[in-house]
Amino acid sequence: MNQSSCILTLALTIVAMAVVSGFKELDSVLPQAKQEECRKESNFQGELSGDLSQNVTQELKCFAACSLVKLGLMNEKDGTINTTQLDELIAKHTEGKDAADMFKHSVVEPCLKEVNKTADYCEYSFQLVTCGMNKVKPPTTG
Repeated sequence: MNQSSCILTLALTIVAMAVVSGFKELDSVLPQAKQEECRKESNFQGELSGDLSQNVTQELKCFAACSLVKLGLMNEKDGTINTTQLDELIAKHTEGKDAADMFKHSVVEPCLKEVNKTADYCEYSFQLVTCGMNKVKPPTTG
């Protein structure tokens, strides 16, 4: 699974959506202008990194939510995930149907089931992104 496909987790899951070594590959999915809009809307001034356990703020969570909305992956009004748009984004950032299906079955679908939808879309979005990033994290050796 390449970095572009992992960034989908931000877009959702990042879940979508999107991502992988964190948010470093966000530029390939969400244009810089849209990122700046989300920074402004969420008042997020920090740096994006792949380590979602550090410096988590409400602004960062809302940046994730805004990103999902700007990517067309989340409905701004009710927080539902646009699975058609998500499928298109996954197909665009994976190599072939088998890779796309594997990503959906191993990352997207489990995260959509595991993460409870809440009225706080910032929290919900961030939990989806965190779930997705945890699922695509390479195993650590010890």
